[in-house]
Amino acid sequence: MAMKCPNCGTENPETARFCQACARTLGPAYIQGLGTPASVPPSVQGRNPRSRRTTWLVASAVAIAIVIVVLLAVVLNPSTSPVASIHDADGDGHADSTDAFPNDPSEWLDTDLDGVGDNSDAFPNDSTQWVDRDHDGHGDNPLGINPDAFPDDLSEWKDTDSDGVGNNADFYDSGNGKIKISVDYYMEDGTADFWTYGDPYFIISVDTNVDNVNDVTQTSDIFTDTQTLTSPYSIVVDVPDNCAAVKFSIQVYDDDLGSYQAIDYCPSPTGAYYIHTVPAPFSGSWSYNGSDDGINEIDCILDYSISVTA
Repeated sequence: MAMKCPNCGTENPETARFCQACARTLGPAYIQGLGTPASVPPSVQGRNPRSRRTTWLVASAVAIAIVIVVLLAVVLNPSTSPVASIHDADGDGHADSTDAFPNDPSEWLDTDLDGVGDNSDAFPNDSTQWVDRDHDGHGDNPLGINPDAFPDDLSEWKDTDSDGVGNNADFYDSGNGKIKISVDYYMEDGTADFWTYGDPYFIISVDTNVDNVNDVTQTSDIFTDTQTLTSPYSIVVDVPDNCAAVKFSIQVYDDDLGSYQAIDYCPSPTGAYYIHTVPAPFSGSWSYNGSDDGINEIDCILDYSISVTA
């Protein structure tokens, strides 16, 4: 015969001591719904199935929340995130998906795609150059654009004639340069000889390394009985390609029966000629009149010049 639980109305077997639904005491152990016999297990006393389900649901929700928090911490952390747009292997603040150098914390961008990061690339917009040891703005790669022929010399980068001397120091960039010193015009004042004109000749001296020692001295032929000469004499001197300056002078003499007299073209009262120091690339012209000094002597007008020649 089934026994109906007075608490929840559930029908239980006749031999049941406790309700299968609510664990209420049944049978002789229950007296008019009052009290719970001492024989009822403490673990069963007052147990409510709904309360157990609620506890389980709360515990499950807490566990799920913890898992979500842990997953978010892993996913959103750049050092552990499996997402390429978040993960930052080198910790430089640039995600691996946009970092051109994901394992180099000092680089993240390569604008010219030459394999060298912009931070260390001397030419970030030129894929043919990336190093500039002397910082002169010309790349060290000889095969690249605008290469530096002198990568360790800040003052040089180009050598047009491939002579080993950079264009900045080379006074002639198209090969082995020379200088030409030319007497362009001469006119004597007519006092060299009593009955005719003088017999002028010219001595050109050149100091190619400016050490006050003439390296070249050349003398022209004698121009007999001559008052005026147009382009009478010139010399060409080979000087070092990296020569920074030269000194030169032109002296004029009258050859008259073995009596060598200076013909003065210097307008100053002292001296009959000039010594010039000319810097590369050696260009200049001069015109003087010796009679301007007011001294009674053989005077002349002399025009002369210096220039670079092949």
